[in-house]
Amino acid sequence: MMKEQTTFAQALAAHLESRGLTQRHLALMLGVTDAMISHYMTGRKAPGAELIQRLGDALEARVRYRPGKGWRFKVKC
Repeated sequence: MMKEQTTFAQALAAHLESRGLTQRHLALMLGVTDAMISHYMTGRKAPGAELIQRLGDALEARVRYRPGKGWRFKVKC
């Protein structure tokens, strides 16, 4: 039995929770609407490479996709 991959939405939600941030905080950090963040948090939209880079910069994290494992946010040291 294969382990289920972590979706981008799951990884983002877990990272925000671990940092004590809300979707609203993230929207303000990125200069986007709450609705846009909601789309990423629910999996209705997938972010492009530019947004993934901006997310990583704003959250001070490395954002990675690992085949077979899924998405991961790791705090930069």
